Amino acid sequence: MDPQDLSKLRIDRKPAAVSLKHKRRMRQLIYAAVIGATAIGAFLFYQRAQSVIAVEATNVVSAYPSQGFTALNATGYVVAQRKAAVASKATGRLEWLGVEEGSRVKANQVIARLESNDVMASQDQAAAGVNVARANL
Repeated sequence: MDPQDLSKLRIDRKPAAVSLKHKRRMRQLIYAAVIGATAIGAFLFYQRAQSVIAVEATNVVSAYPSQGFTALNATGYVVAQRKAAVASKATGRLEWLGVEEGSRVKANQVIARLESNDVMASQDQAAAGVNVARANL
């Protein structure tokens, strides 16, 4: 065997020590960059949160149809200021509904009727029970 061939297989220890220092230095630079970017981001967020938005108020002026153009076009939802939930003390089938969602109603206005056959039968039975109790007295 040729000695030069074996020398190529020898492990050189010096570059490993230098590369370890290089890795530490790179790691420190990465940490410094992350901390710097975080600090800059926090500063920009703070500046944006503290900034005051200027609102410009203007008067409405009538314009001729030839001068009409859209100054502001916006979309959105119309939401009621007050909402009311309606419930019944008794259960039953809905027989009649006099309003639709979004309708205006007045105080004491009948808005629905429930089927009352079961309630009327219970009332008649209770009245018959009262009559029986009176007859027994």
